[in-house]
Amino acid sequence: MKLQIYLLFIISALVTLAWPFALLLSVFIFDSPTRGVIDLFGRIVLALLLISYPWGFIMAAIRFINRRKNNTFFSNFTMTLLIAPISQLLAFFMFAFVLNGLRK
Repeated sequence: MKLQIYLLFIISALVTLAWPFALLLSVFIFDSPTRGVIDLFGRIVLALLLISYPWGFIMAAIRFINRRKNNTFFSNFTMTLLIAPISQLLAFFMFAFVLNGLRK
C-alpha cells in the first residue's frame, strides 16, 4: 500500500503541474459565441472542472504532511484523494467530448 500511495502521489503531482496552464487557458472556453443555454451551461461546467481539478492533490498533500510522522497517512482515504485529480480531469475530457457531440 505504501508503494501505491507514493506512485499515486507522483502521478497526481505530474497532473497538477499542468494546472497553471489550464487555468490560464480556461478563459478561452468562453471566447466564441454560445449556441444556447445548453452550450453555455456546458462551458461553465467545463471551466469549473478545469479550474478545480487539483483540489484532491492539495488535500492529500496536506493529509500526507500532517500524518507522516506516525505513519497513519497510508489509508484508502488518502488514495481516494490522490485519484481525484486524475478522475476529475478524465471527467473534463469526457464531458467535453459529449458536449462536442451535442453541438453537431
